Amino acid sequence: MDRKQIVVALAILTAALAAAPAFAAGGPDHVGNPGEKLARGVVNITTGWVEVPKQAAIGAQEAGPPGLVGGLLKGVALGVTRTVVGGLEAGTFFLPIPERYEPILKPATVFDAR
Repeated sequence: MDRKQIVVALAILTAALAAAPAFAAGGPDHVGNPGEKLARGVVNITTGWVEVPKQAAIGAQEAGPPGLVGGLLKGVALGVTRTVVGGLEAGTFFLPIPERYEPILKPATVFDAR
C-alpha cells in the first residue's frame, strides 16, 4: 500500500467514524438525505466486518459454544452484505431519492442494535 492509498483510507475511515453517531439515533430523519445515504454507505463499507465479533459475542451469550459458531457465520454473512449494500448506497447517493426511501439493511448500520 502506498502513501496515497493510506491517506485515502484514513480519510474515509475518519469520515465514517465522524458520521457514526448520527446513525446511532436512527429514525426517519436519517434516511432521505443524499449526504446521509453516502455516509451510511461509507460506514457500512468501512465497518461492516465489525459484525463478525459482534454477532459471535451475541451468539455465545445466548447459546454458548454452538451460538458462537452460528454467530461467526452470521457475522461473516452480514459483513459481506454490509460491504456490498454499502457500496450500492455510496455509489448511488446522487440519484433522486424516493419519498418513502428506507435503508436497504435493518438495522441501517453496524452501530445499531443487533
